[in-house]
Amino acid sequence: MPAANFLPFPSARAVVMRRLTAEADALMRAAAGYEQQQKFNLAERNYRKLIELQPDNAFAYNSLGRLLHAKGKPAQAAGAFAHALALMPQLLEQHYDAMCATLLSLSPELARAVAQSSPDSAPVEPKPFAGNPLLLQMLRAAPIRHLGLERVLTATRTWLVGKVDDGVDDERLIAFAGALAAQCFINEYVFAVGAEEETVVVQLSRRAADALASGRRLPPLIWAVLAAYAPLADLPGATALATMTLPPALRPVIEQQVVEPERERALRAEILQLTPISGAVSEQVRAQYEANPYPRWVAPPAQVEPVSVAQYVAEAVSANLPRPPHEPLEVLVAGCGTGWHAIALAQRLEGTSVLAVDLSRASLAYAKLRTPAELSQRLTFAQADIETIDGIGRNFDLIDASGVLHHTADTFASWRKLLALLRPDGLMHIGLYSERARGEIAAAQDYLRRQGYSATAADIRRCRGDLLANGFADLAKTSDFYTTSECRDLLFHVQEHRVAIPAIDAFLAAENLEFLGFEFPPAAKSSLRRTFEGSGWSWRDLARWHALEIQNPALFSAMYHFWVRKPA
Repeated sequence: MPAANFLPFPSARAVVMRRLTAEADALMRAAAGYEQQQKFNLAERNYRKLIELQPDNAFAYNSLGRLLHAKGKPAQAAGAFAHALALMPQLLEQHYDAMCATLLSLSPELARAVAQSSPDSAPVEPKPFAGNPLLLQMLRAAPIRHLGLERVLTATRTWLVGKVDDGVDDERLIAFAGALAAQCFINEYVFAVGAEEETVVVQLSRRAADALASGRRLPPLIWAVLAAYAPLADLPGATALATMTLPPALRPVIEQQVVEPERERALRAEILQLTPISGAVSEQVRAQYEANPYPRWVAPPAQVEPVSVAQYVAEAVSANLPRPPHEPLEVLVAGCGTGWHAIALAQRLEGTSVLAVDLSRASLAYAKLRTPAELSQRLTFAQADIETIDGIGRNFDLIDASGVLHHTADTFASWRKLLALLRPDGLMHIGLYSERARGEIAAAQDYLRRQGYSATAADIRRCRGDLLANGFADLAKTSDFYTTSECRDLLFHVQEHRVAIPAIDAFLAAENLEFLGFEFPPAAKSSLRRTFEGSGWSWRDLARWHALEIQNPALFSAMYHFWVRKPA
């Protein structure tokens, strides 16, 4: 299986290339040339010289990994790919399938375990693959969104819980257990837990609480295993872990599960409240996201080349703005959640001042803690309710509401409230659920209601297996299936509206808004462009889009993402 090239996307490569000195550029070009000529030893030598010169160059590590993979050196290749991922953790989300395929090609033992996995897999000993650096880095970087890998990891956790008193001091195994604990925290403990296993964990938790109270030492593996079943911060006296002598591999787990949550709690009190929370629906939605901030992420967006708003929109929907909004831009991100998208906008758009609002203080604190320092002067997080946001006394050049309107009491009424804040010639980026595309999800939601499932973490863990076994296996292809907060948002949201294109068309006409186009990933956009151009259709013809969606119900499975402009 060929190695993946994890850095093909233009923005990341542009940042890397901009930073290259003349010497580094010469080394990279020489290495690439030798690689094309299959002079692999010379190529490797140049990539390694480049890394010595620029040890933070993710592209160089990625290229070295690809080369080592081609040379049949899987262990060294895994190390190089792991370095690339450590330098740019967001690569895992952007190239997930390629990275998983590469991981499995580098570890035949793990690939066999995945091939043999099942919902009721027996405990799996992780020693054959526990030291794979790419696997460890993937576990720490983002949720595992691969059903076979999830089942193997669940089975290894079961194996580990049975070994906590065996005097295990294998550094590789403890490091693996720490990385697994980090993964479980990131995915909010979505892995299934058997009844017998749960009983053992409860007993271990009591032992741990007693040890924290008395100062008694426990085998290090116990802390890693407990951290893979529930946040360590839930243990009474958990703050003592921050000063406890533990293996270095467990220090990041303590930071992630004990220290950072305490910082988030402190930040909640500092969040500015712009509006009151208005109405029962807003309060229910707020409560959901206080309990489950959404989505949880580890690494901020990649550094990118800043662009003007005109170029940004042109890249998104291939629309040329006759009169772009004045710059510097004032931007509102409505329903910013945990802030990843707001951070991305502040990085990407030149000269922007961004106000990002949400109902949930827990989500906003999560965002604020992880905002890169260089953006702190241009990005403000505040608590606000869209139902009352039209009274804040501010106007904006661009409003992003790409995942919030369908969770309000009235989608189109809330949209009008945001429009009241948009300046003439201003732009809006909108995201709405498609009635047609979410048919299977709606059926799954109905099934779960009939089976009596609730939105508790325990029920979410149980219902995932039930769904996969009873006609909803395609949900495993949905990225939101692989964390507790995302699964709750997908299947148990307290408020969800779905719309169809004719309703959007009618609203745009009533509000005199110009439709600029739908967003799609590059490959899908190219294919759709050919369809429209070959048929002589206009890219902005919503009637054509409606007809196309009827023929292809999954066309907008990732929501209707589109741009509109308010006339001058």
